[in-house]
Amino acid sequence: MIPAPTKVNATATSNSTIEVWWEPLKSSSVTDYTIFYKKYPIEDDLDTWVKISRFRTNFSNLDYNATYAVAVAANTFFNLGRLSARVENIPMSPELIPL
Repeated sequence: MIPAPTKVNATATSNSTIEVWWEPLKSSSVTDYTIFYKKYPIEDDLDTWVKISRFRTNFSNLDYNATYAVAVAANTFFNLGRLSARVENIPMSPELIPL
């Protein structure tokens, strides 16, 4: 099984957008990545999380003053790899967004 991506980071870049990035895996079998994100309260059941396949992304149109979590997994032609550690407590409050 493909290992989990490392150095997963996420930060709010506005009151409705999160930018997500990670260290890509050095494997020729990786086709892209699936980014999972969810608004609090967080559940461990990934079927309740929103999933998008990309190499790097911004999520927009998120709820103002909500808190989100994200995780990333690599995709191959055959299956989804291991899930990264979650980045949690991403606030969408303007006063908490880094400048």
